[in-house]
Amino acid sequence: MYFIKQLFFTVLLLIGSLSYVQAQSLNFNQFGIEDGMPQSSITALSNDTLGNIWVGTMSGVTAYNGVTFTTYNRLNGLHENRVSALHITPYQQLIVGHTGGGISIINITSKKTSKITFGIIDINTPVTSIITDKNEGLWLGTLGQGILYYKPSDSELRNHEYTGRGSLYKINLSNYNALRCNQITIANNAILAATDDGLYKIKITKGNMQAQRLILNDVFIGSLATSIAVFNNKIYVGTNNKGVLSFDINAMSLIKNYTAADGLTDVYIKSLYASNKALYVGTNSKGACKLIHQLEQQKYTGAVFQQINANHGLSNDKVNCFTEDNEKNIWIGTVFKLNQYFDEQFEIYGTFEGLKNTVVWSVINDKKDNSLWLGTDGGLYHMTTMPNSNQNKFELINDNYSSSLKNTTALYQDDNGKVWYSNYGQGVNIYNPATKLSANVAAIPCKEVYAITADAAQNIWIATNREGIFCYNPITNALNHYTIANGLGGNNVYQLFVDSKNNIWAAVLGGKLSMWNGTKWTTYTERNNYPSDFTLSITEDKNHTLWLGTYEHGLYKYANGKFTNETVFKDKQSLIYLLKTDVQNNLWIGTPTGIDKLNLTTNDYKHYNKYDGFLGVEINPNSVCNDDDNNIWLGTIIGLVKYKPNAIRSNNKVPILSLGLPLVNFKKQLVNADAEYNYNENQLTFEFVGASLTRPKEVVYQYYLDGFDKTWLPTAQRNTVTYNNLPAGSYIFMVRAANDNMKWSIVKQYSFVITPPFYYTWWFYTLCIVSILFIIGVVFVTRTQRLRKLNKILETQVTLRTQELNAEKENVELQKIELERKNINITDSIDYAKRIQDSLFVTENEIESELRNAFIFFQPKDIVSGDFYWLKRNDNNLYFALADCTGHGVPGAMMSIMGYNLLNEIIANATTALSPADVLTLLKNRLNTQLNKHQNDDAMLQDGMDIALCTIDFDKKELVYAGAFMPLYLVRNNEIIEHKANKIPIGKMFFKTTEESYTNHTLPLQQGDVIYLSSDGYVDQRGGIDGKKFYPVNFKKLLLDISTKPMRIQVALLHKALNDFKGNGEQIDDITVMGVKVD
Repeated sequence: MYFIKQLFFTVLLLIGSLSYVQAQSLNFNQFGIEDGMPQSSITALSNDTLGNIWVGTMSGVTAYNGVTFTTYNRLNGLHENRVSALHITPYQQLIVGHTGGGISIINITSKKTSKITFGIIDINTPVTSIITDKNEGLWLGTLGQGILYYKPSDSELRNHEYTGRGSLYKINLSNYNALRCNQITIANNAILAATDDGLYKIKITKGNMQAQRLILNDVFIGSLATSIAVFNNKIYVGTNNKGVLSFDINAMSLIKNYTAADGLTDVYIKSLYASNKALYVGTNSKGACKLIHQLEQQKYTGAVFQQINANHGLSNDKVNCFTEDNEKNIWIGTVFKLNQYFDEQFEIYGTFEGLKNTVVWSVINDKKDNSLWLGTDGGLYHMTTMPNSNQNKFELINDNYSSSLKNTTALYQDDNGKVWYSNYGQGVNIYNPATKLSANVAAIPCKEVYAITADAAQNIWIATNREGIFCYNPITNALNHYTIANGLGGNNVYQLFVDSKNNIWAAVLGGKLSMWNGTKWTTYTERNNYPSDFTLSITEDKNHTLWLGTYEHGLYKYANGKFTNETVFKDKQSLIYLLKTDVQNNLWIGTPTGIDKLNLTTNDYKHYNKYDGFLGVEINPNSVCNDDDNNIWLGTIIGLVKYKPNAIRSNNKVPILSLGLPLVNFKKQLVNADAEYNYNENQLTFEFVGASLTRPKEVVYQYYLDGFDKTWLPTAQRNTVTYNNLPAGSYIFMVRAANDNMKWSIVKQYSFVITPPFYYTWWFYTLCIVSILFIIGVVFVTRTQRLRKLNKILETQVTLRTQELNAEKENVELQKIELERKNINITDSIDYAKRIQDSLFVTENEIESELRNAFIFFQPKDIVSGDFYWLKRNDNNLYFALADCTGHGVPGAMMSIMGYNLLNEIIANATTALSPADVLTLLKNRLNTQLNKHQNDDAMLQDGMDIALCTIDFDKKELVYAGAFMPLYLVRNNEIIEHKANKIPIGKMFFKTTEESYTNHTLPLQQGDVIYLSSDGYVDQRGGIDGKKFYPVNFKKLLLDISTKPMRIQVALLHKALNDFKGNGEQIDDITVMGVKVD
């Protein structure tokens, strides 16, 4: 548990002790050389309607669009690099005045630069100020040549462009000091000039210019007029030693002299600038000041200038110039860096404002006078607003019983106005504002206190580190102590919250969220859909929904008895320090990266960071309160932060979008819209910038290339896009930009055409078609003539050939008749051979008679068969066999007859009973002799047969089997047993084998056994989808499946299975299967 204390105290104390952070009270963005500027000393500022800020330096002028700085200097066409004055004309020309006296022009649209030469008058002194009047006349203030007026020529007026063809006049002033003109402006159709000789007024009447020095009660005696501005119908003049003077714009009478008593930090004024809302004053050495004119309108007698200096975060206190951008942000140029200054939605109170210790652990609003009580790392503070002033006072409350500073981590004010507070490690104290005395509450035996609150009965509840919760009644001194032993979810309790039903919620660190309903504690865990063991903050909205901030699981809400993870905030931040609701039903969420506002009515979400003026960054847990004016006060590691809802300024200014000419094949182009590119100039890169200077990093873009893209592409922050290998066609590139509030700019577009190569043009297609038609015509005519000649030749040849064909036809018909006759004879011979074969072979009836319950499935490939089945009885021995002779058709049939006769001869000539192996041996020898008796060794026949031969004794239920390459299958008890044959051939003289003799297999038989013999024709048959063989494995499965059926049914099933497998395919061999069943 101790690491929690380290996390929220030790680390934050170290961060909070950094002095440079404590002084930052206002919101600035700063820019220097590291950001792309040519130099850090700013001499002049201006802004254009395209959203750019123009910055004058001693190394040229640079334009900032929110993304990049683009610099123009002597190399780009300026008179020189030193810039002393800038002015934007209504027609978007930037007039640049130089320290050496020259004038340069930058066309803001085309970015072209030029120099102006004025003829007989050479401007050789620094140009301090530039303005244009309603007639487009150009007024220049200089240091040494006074005031100059340039009257444009007629062509310049027509083109709204200064070229130097007009006339330059020098205004006659009263003395030498007037020649040092510091600034000029226009008021009531007159030119006012602030000079070293005071204030001058210049009027043009019928072409005559009259200069008049304004006496003004000699207020400028001993002073120089350094700057001038018109604001709120008053003329303000800065001096070198009297501060700021204000005059009536009509009567030119002095109204007031502003000095240090009015809040000015310095009476040496360098610059004045009037924005739409305020007057800004730049001093020589003490920063800037902002006139709060509302205080003047209310006849306020105190300080009316807000200080903006280095103590508040300004980069340097010597302020040279100001300008205001299109989004109403103020830009301040100093001798070191450019500053962007935002409105004060947030105010920070630190050491500069009087808060000596800036680590604020807790803050509460006084119930009586709207003051604030702060618990800091240095003890208890009381913050009040001083009477007749807009200044705040911080009073450190010292314990009357101890002089050491205390770490005040928890605060609560009871209904009597007494402040209950903790000195971390020393328990709970009570401070009475009426008596200004403090007392330690000894009745509460706790040390490290995290939070203090009270229920509806004004019982004081104290959350502690590792000591659980104490409930103390200050009237009766009754004390209850709750720990894990009493049902509390943990002893390390970080916050207590009393909901609208007077339930006490305890945010437990390293334990379970707990709730006291007046009688018992209830804890909530993952079973309740609340997985966090580290709850840091709890609050309730106006709909009585509880909101809980956790250390690792983000934001949860509790409504109608259910916990849910808040989806709007789900992916934002998992660590939540602080939660607070306001009167507008917003939920304020403190995280390590800033403060977030979630509107619970609309679900709109807003994150505040330094770009919005929130510099607190890290908020201390549960250090938050609302005051009576609906301001929100936050305790942070750098002081007390005030959020002013009424100061919220939503950025409704859409980005000012600029779309430059595209890069074509990564090269710059000099053509405008509606450009036409060649087919090989088809790689275009578009660069665009949406100028929105308030939060430039949050500007997003959408673009769409009509003619290529199907729709607008998703938003992205990248401001360039490249299209590669665009086909020929017409295109319109469209782009738009949105600011941080998703306010979209107008769409900018660029039209262009990519021309096709000549071989893709219509005229080329036409030429090709005409050419092809011409060629076809020529070929057709030539071919037609050639064909006519050939036809005549062919007619003659056809006549001759017809005669030859007729003769050949008669010959073929005679041959056909002869072949048909021979085919009939051959077929008749084969049929006769078939009858001879059938007459020799045993019949199926004889087999069924001898073998009792048997079948023969016999399907030759041709008319006659190379397979044969054989049965012979010799005395008491019954022999039967199935043989597959080499080949099929007539050759196979001849071999089968030979084999059949040899078997009969062997049995008939036997003097003793022969075993199947003996019979096969005799058959082998005699067949070899019979086949090769007329052949030498080189011409021996390789014909032969595969055979399975058996003897069976039904009475003894015994079968003896021997085989040559043909196995025997025995099906018994739903299992098929294969008995392998010897690999000793019958015939086939040159077959190599390691076996020497045939083997007799003696098989005891059982009732129900089925014996199967089969030639290889069945398993070698091809069929099925892929044309593969039937294979032995499928054949054995088939035999097993049909073995229980009657023998005649088995024949039908074998026939069906064969036909289904073979389909329309051809039978490739003779097929014979013999089955014998033992009854």
